[in-house]
Amino acid sequence: SELRDPALLLPAIAAAFDARDDGSGDANDRIRALLADKRVLLLLDNFEHLGDEGARRLAGLLQVVPGLRVLVTSR
Repeated sequence: SELRDPALLLPAIAAAFDARDDGSGDANDRIRALLADKRVLLLLDNFEHLGDEGARRLAGLLQVVPGLRVLVTSR
């Protein structure tokens, strides 16, 4: 889906992986726990809407999930 708020990026990624919020941690923690031992390619289309803040949040996720690779597109 199209996001315009960078704060919604990690929750949207967590939802896409069905890592539901159980109240025990943030989306970054849920994604890390789910993907810790997996190799995954994540495709994010039209990322330009999220700007620098979206890029920072994505970079933080890449630091904690070693098997994650991201393909980002923009217009």
